[in-house]
Order: sequence, then C-alpha cells, then structure tokens
Amino acid sequence: MPDRSDRRYNPAMEGEVAMRISFDLDDTLVCYREDVPQEPRLGWFLRLFMHDEPLRQGTPELIHQLRQRGWEIWVTPPPTAVPPPCAAGSVGTESASTG
Repeated sequence: MPDRSDRRYNPAMEGEVAMRISFDLDDTLVCYREDVPQEPRLGWFLRLFMHDEPLRQGTPELIHQLRQRGWEIWVTPPPTAVPPPCAAGSVGTESASTG
C-alpha cells in the first residue's frame, strides 16, 4: 500500500496506486477537423488575450472524471519540427577520385 505522503495515493482507491493516462494534443484533445464535435469556443473578447484551440467535445468532462478517480493526467505536446533527412551521399560521405 502506498504511503499517504506519496502524491499518487488516493484514499478512495483503498491502497491502489493511481493510473497515469497521457493524451496527445494534436488530433486527440485539439482537433481542427470540421466533422468532429467541439466544445464552445471562447468569446471574441477573451480571444484578444488568449489563444483559443478547438477542443474536442467531452474533453473537460472526461478529464474531470478521470481526476476524480485519482488518475494522473498528462498532456503530450506536439513533437518539435525535425529537419528533413539529408540526401544520400550529401553529408558525411566523400567520393574518392581516382585518376
């Protein structure tokens, strides 16, 4: 049984260790597709001060329910841009000239 000082301890779970669940931002929580139901957007005035992303409908309720069960919620940001791979033979290889 986890110690009560452990941040994963949840007395409602009677000795069980909390589960951790991770969500991706792109196309999971935040979705720009027109055919996916979305939570209501912020009003125009708040959008002047905050960036408003189209949140998939039901996300706030789901996260609230999972937290009530004692689960840890992690949100994974989108990957950073990766430079394109180099063309074959352009980096790190030198052609030997024979002559």
